Order: sequence, then C-alpha cells, then structure tokens
Amino acid sequence: MTPEHLPIEDYDAQLAEKVSRLETMMTPFAAPDVEVFRSPVSHYRMRAEFRLWHDGDDIYHIIFDQQTRERIRVDQFPAASQLINQLMPKMIARDP
Repeated sequence: MTPEHLPIEDYDAQLAEKVSRLETMMTPFAAPDVEVFRSPVSHYRMRAEFRLWHDGDDIYHIIFDQQTRERIRVDQFPAASQLINQLMPKMIARDP
C-alpha cells in the first residue's frame, strides 16, 4: 500500500472476499443467499487507525503497510468517512 494505492482501489476485491468469507461461515446453517448492499467506493469506513508521527518539526499522520509494516504518510484517507478526513488536518493544526 502506498499513498497512491489506498484501500478504495481494492474495494471490489475487499467486498468479494467479505462475501465469500460470510458464505463459507454460513454454509453449515443452510442460510439463504447473501444479499449485498454496496457502500460508496470512497468514504465508507467509519473507523480508521492512524498514528501521529513527528519528524523534526513536521507532524503528520501515518498508517502501516499490513505486509511490510512500513510507515506510510497519509494527509487524507479516501476510504475513511468524510468526517474523519475533515478531522485529520485539525488534529495536527498548530493554531489553538
């Protein structure tokens, strides 16, 4: 994952994996077919985990690549809700 390749680009794959996992879990119960209600491709996550990172006088948000654990700077996070994205710059603003 890089700032140019964030979760919104993987939305369809994430959704398909989630549906497949649910169908597999429900197989023993003879459950009806899964009905899928798609979210918008961006701003669909109501939770997101960021860290505030300090590099000298620079303060910014980071996320970690899930495979490499590499730190990735993010100034906006398109998968997160619009409210989360609005709050991100306010959390690191230097003005009181």
